Amino acid sequence: MKHSAVLMAAAAGEGGVATEHSEEPQLAELVNQEAGLTSDIELKVIRNQLIDYSYKIDGTTVFSQKVQVTLQSKIPEQYCLGVAKLQRKDKTELKQIQNRWQTGTVWKFKSTKLLSDKPSFIHTSCRIQIDLRKSQAQAMLQSTSFPVAPVPTVTIADILQLKQAQHFDLMAVPAKIMNERTSGTGMRIADVRLVDGSSQTHDNATEHAYASLPLTLFFTK
Repeated sequence: MKHSAVLMAAAAGEGGVATEHSEEPQLAELVNQEAGLTSDIELKVIRNQLIDYSYKIDGTTVFSQKVQVTLQSKIPEQYCLGVAKLQRKDKTELKQIQNRWQTGTVWKFKSTKLLSDKPSFIHTSCRIQIDLRKSQAQAMLQSTSFPVAPVPTVTIADILQLKQAQHFDLMAVPAKIMNERTSGTGMRIADVRLVDGSSQTHDNATEHAYASLPLTLFFTK
């Protein structure tokens, strides 16, 4: 969503005076390092996780950890990730970083350093990852100007057009439970079909039909 500057008219005697109020930078505009280093923006931590992950180097599997927070801007559709990866196997230092970026805290980023991970692995609407170690951010008092929750911009119709693996957030509702079962370990499993109101046109069809997405859910309890 593009928000332009707003022109406000203030009465002055017999006439009116127009004054331009420019908005603060948008998260969606932080598309490169240069933009991040020259923009001040306020973000709120709405989720804080310590994630175990692995990757391969020369055929060897390396196990590691990272702190990953979800950062919400004042525009519901614009939110991103903040990340700090384990360094020198120092889990104590990583835990300190996690404790700093508590859920519900608000930060003003004055110099934002971006990580170079592939956008296809980023599920947030703004496909950037802010480096929590190298970015300059100052803690602020709580603000009521942030949305209650993020609003994903990807629809089921969009997802059905993807040609390669892509992480994404989705807001949808289950239209139908197609199957329920229990695994050998006692885990409950359900196959559901999701809808979100988006539509698609099938080949050789002249009318639009609601898009739907089959999904398998695994319940640990």
